[in-house]
Amino acid sequence: MRKFLAVVVALMLAVGGIFAEEIKGAIFKEYKDGKATFTIEEKEKSFKVDPKAKIKMKSKGGEETEIELTKLFEKAKKDSKYTITVDGDNLTEAKRERKKN
Repeated sequence: MRKFLAVVVALMLAVGGIFAEEIKGAIFKEYKDGKATFTIEEKEKSFKVDPKAKIKMKSKGGEETEIELTKLFEKAKKDSKYTITVDGDNLTEAKRERKKN
């Protein structure tokens, strides 16, 4: 019975990961009414942003802090590039792509 439950749990975790999609090079356009809009492969797409979702960021001083995704997008610059993770129409993670010198 334990093996069966372990297999079921593993299968559920694997299936849940299948639906989440990571998109690199998404260009931020705007954040409005709880939705973030990006240009992805020359098409604009909007995703709902969970107001409770947080990400970890490092400051210029190297300190790691957590910030809500909604606050990140309220301050985000238009045309900045992100790697985003979406689950259907919901944005679950975002990481700004930094320019390499």
